[in-house]
Amino acid sequence: MKEKEFDSFGFAGLLLGIFGVLLSFIPFVGLTLSLLGIFFSAKQSQDSQTDVSLAGIIISTIGLVLSLVYSSYWGFLLSFLKIAF
Repeated sequence: MKEKEFDSFGFAGLLLGIFGVLLSFIPFVGLTLSLLGIFFSAKQSQDSQTDVSLAGIIISTIGLVLSLVYSSYWGFLLSFLKIAF
């Protein structure tokens, strides 16, 4: 029986995606973590398509979208405060 390989890039991408979602409210931290999660998960998907790498891509994409929404919100809020004062 063949032993199943551990997909370290897929697992790293999944963890980075989870941290990207959790830290998406911090402007550049969530964005960076999510982009790295997509990169690592996509690298694993090229080698062998696994459920972990697919989950990493999905979670990292959600983190990327949330980070962009929060960054837009903070940018709008700061520009509004600059006009108000």
